[in-house]
Amino acid sequence: MNTLIFLRHGETVKDPSVPVVEWRLTDETLSVISNIASEEKFRDIDHIYSSFEHKAQKSAGPFAELLHLDVEVVDGLEDVHRGEAFLTDEEFARLKQEKLEDRDSARDGGETSNQALERFKKAIADIDARHSDSKILISSHGTVLALYFSDLKKDYSHIFEYWKNLPFCATGVVVDSQVIEDISHI
Repeated sequence: MNTLIFLRHGETVKDPSVPVVEWRLTDETLSVISNIASEEKFRDIDHIYSSFEHKAQKSAGPFAELLHLDVEVVDGLEDVHRGEAFLTDEEFARLKQEKLEDRDSARDGGETSNQALERFKKAIADIDARHSDSKILISSHGTVLALYFSDLKKDYSHIFEYWKNLPFCATGVVVDSQVIEDISHI
């Protein structure tokens, strides 16, 4: 049985001139992640996986460096694919609430939350099947992690609040599809 440790990527610098998947981490975030990576509970990680997005890969980097492991990029671990338009914080929050509470909404022209969740669950199942009795770090994204943990707990009742209380650099632990340590602070 594997232990899956999920990491939400660090805080990003919002830049409307580049696609969101290319946003960079803030300078402060790398220091925060390095401190987290040096915690005792992460010293025996066997494998590290990340979405293809820059912010997730860079968030996994300090763990890989300390543990002398490679970060394997896996399709399916990325966040909910969204439309191309750059949104203000207010517009983003309204759309996020709609897409989390109506998980079949694709009003922004992107993927639905349900589609993203199924894609993510398949990627996690594939990673889990590759290993036995391993401790695995998976660096991913807030929305899809909120969906995944809510799905595991079978509780979507407050998913928008759950997502809002999922800080950057948060970690959560899952063993045998059971949430051992929740990723959100709700």
